[in-house]
Amino acid sequence: MGNSIRFRLWLAAAVSILIALAIAGVGLRYLFELNVERRVVSELGVDLNELIGATAYGSAAFPSRQP
Repeated sequence: MGNSIRFRLWLAAAVSILIALAIAGVGLRYLFELNVERRVVSELGVDLNELIGATAYGSAAFPSRQP
């Protein structure tokens, strides 16, 4: 049975599917990381701009919060 053509074809198909799934998983993980990184950088930029907009410099040149 271990030497039949049917068994070898099934084995080749199973190995091919596992390899394809592994490659797809690595690709999806990479794309997800890029997407999350872009989103976090964008959100941090917005937060930074809000902080800069809410900061004023007084007469002593120290930052103070605007009311």
